[in-house]
Amino acid sequence: LVLSYHCAFSSSYSNSNNDSSFNVHLFSKGNSKYYYVDLFIGESMTKQSFLLDTSSSITTSVCNPFSKITGEHLNNYYTADMSTLLPCNKEDCDNLGGVCNENLKCIFSSSNGEGYKAIGLFSKQIVRTKVNQPLEEGIKMFIGCTLEEENILYYQKADGILGLGNSNNNIINHLYNKGKIPQKVFSLCHTPNGGHFSIGEINSSLHINNIHYFQITSQNTYSISFTDVLINDNHFDSHH
Repeated sequence: LVLSYHCAFSSSYSNSNNDSSFNVHLFSKGNSKYYYVDLFIGESMTKQSFLLDTSSSITTSVCNPFSKITGEHLNNYYTADMSTLLPCNKEDCDNLGGVCNENLKCIFSSSNGEGYKAIGLFSKQIVRTKVNQPLEEGIKMFIGCTLEEENILYYQKADGILGLGNSNNNIINHLYNKGKIPQKVFSLCHTPNGGHFSIGEINSSLHINNIHYFQITSQNTYSISFTDVLINDNHFDSHH
């Protein structure tokens, strides 16, 4: 994982020279300064906008025909019919951290410290990173068909959450396991008007300053330890 808040802005967001790596356009929305990417879900390639969340291991988005959510999101809901829903008698449900409902379907509940909450059903879908990408280039992964959403998630325009947490079910692992990317690595590079989400390699040409690496201190989250922060010649120790 590489994070940068000072990167080279470009109006071109094509794949990198390495065909097995991707640079995906990173959008920002208004004054709220949250960042999202567009992915394409299902055989119909329904465009969905996902907030990036490195603390969540579940990717979720509002779907048809089950959801009754009335929040004003950016795109039409994708379709998750009964055949795509994950039954409770599958080992996958336990591995995903789901639980059974009365209809013997696998349900998820996802939340984070920023106050959002989403509840729904796991659905296996084809996910593609580019419009008009061939079906065989997509990956199949379980994403959450959101039936309920609370707090900031309900009011934000993005359709769902792209869970980039350190888990086997994030999109990075799925792309790697299918041989689509050379490494389990991604980088986020932010500008005031959007930025870049690079998957499979670190595209150093997008980052203006040198990239420095730190040891991750947790296997479950992207946590690092530090002893000092310097902002405009003011020092803030790790207790602040």
